[in-house]
Amino acid sequence: MLVVVDPIMGDEGKLYNGMTDNNVAIMRKLSSYADILIPNFTEACFLTNRFYSRDTLSQDEADKLIERVRQLGGKSVVITSTSVNGENCVIGYDHTKDENFKIGFELIDVRFPGTGDIFSAVLVSDVLNGESLYDATKHAMETVRIIIIDNLDKKEKFFGVDIERYISEGKL
Repeated sequence: MLVVVDPIMGDEGKLYNGMTDNNVAIMRKLSSYADILIPNFTEACFLTNRFYSRDTLSQDEADKLIERVRQLGGKSVVITSTSVNGENCVIGYDHTKDENFKIGFELIDVRFPGTGDIFSAVLVSDVLNGESLYDATKHAMETVRIIIIDNLDKKEKFFGVDIERYISEGKL
């Protein structure tokens, strides 16, 4: 059995409306059961009580953040929406290979609700199909990038993307 925890609690440096310190404490406990823990940068900061005064981490700070998240008890970690030495990236640790990784990406400055869920779904699907965590993460990143680009001209972005279209067309 694969246990995946995506601690959907906040983004852009703050908790979502209705989330409290109690929710964070509960999510810390739940994270201890994870085979794969997938927080975004904000969530990783709240889970570890480590906050940064600048927008980008050094490689050493990124490695330490990964280690602090791992200390919650989860086996593997994928932290999205980070910046290391000025490069937008996803960072992580694969317990099956005992190694950290970093995958850069070009920031597309638009927000669609649900893209984090799509990322997690693609990643989990690939891992369950035998892909390495690194390859699954890279594929999830590329899938979300394509979907975001396909939806850039959508006027009502707060409705998210038409995920059913991608499923019916066999693109997911």
